[in-house]
Amino acid sequence: MQPSYAFNPMGPNIPASGVTYVGDSRAMLPGRAVSMGSLRAPQRLVGVSPQEEDKRRRAASASARFRRRKKEQEEENLKEIARLEKKIEDLKKEYDSTAAITNTRRDYWRDLAIRAGASGQPPSQSRERS
Repeated sequence: MQPSYAFNPMGPNIPASGVTYVGDSRAMLPGRAVSMGSLRAPQRLVGVSPQEEDKRRRAASASARFRRRKKEQEEENLKEIARLEKKIEDLKKEYDSTAAITNTRRDYWRDLAIRAGASGQPPSQSRERS
């Protein structure tokens, strides 16, 4: 049976590549369809020596270790960033608190100096020094 559209995906002029498509389920995301399948290459090539196969396996294992370590490092970095951001917020709060206390004390001493200047006498001390 001939399809009613011009493009025929099963046409004779598409070469076989050895790569097969696995899966046919589709998921709908907002505004578009997304394939849930995957592409897979043949697992074992004919004529590959055991040494080459071992080398490929070791390289794949090293790559997996690298990806795992990279992911762990990224998670540690994110935790460190969160810790430092919290510390920054705490320090900002402490700074604001200290600035408020400093302003209050400065205002207190300025008021004392103004009162002392108005009377011509130095401000009195709460206890005398000997």
